[in-house]
Amino acid sequence: MYVERYRRLRDLREDHDLTQAQVGDAINITQRAYSYYESGQHIIPPEVLLRLADLYGVSVDYLLGRDETPAAQPPRGGSGRLQLAALRREHGMTQAQAAALLGCSASLYAKYERGERPLPLPLAVKLADLYGVTLDRLAGRE
Repeated sequence: MYVERYRRLRDLREDHDLTQAQVGDAINITQRAYSYYESGQHIIPPEVLLRLADLYGVSVDYLLGRDETPAAQPPRGGSGRLQLAALRREHGMTQAQAAALLGCSASLYAKYERGERPLPLPLAVKLADLYGVTLDRLAGRE
């Protein structure tokens, strides 16, 4: 069980007068799955975070408590794809160097870059911090 509780999810849901079932329907997951995310029992997959940010018109960083301003939804000019390769190159790093910083193999990191494996949220947060960008930028939303 994950200790961190996603307090903002509950606050946003209640502020919008929505039930867990309604949010689940809106982002195409079950009420039970949403309940696990909201209570912190499961880590929220990045694709679900993006759908929640779109639903509420906020940034992913705001949802996760990394930003205190309920920023409006970032412009949709981005590609909507993870920007791992571009950010890595901007920082003059090889895949092996980025993988070492994340504590994973270079072959696994390459799969994250190519979109063949979903990037776990803790690693996404670590990369965003490493590159000094928002999770929204990392996800190609801005």
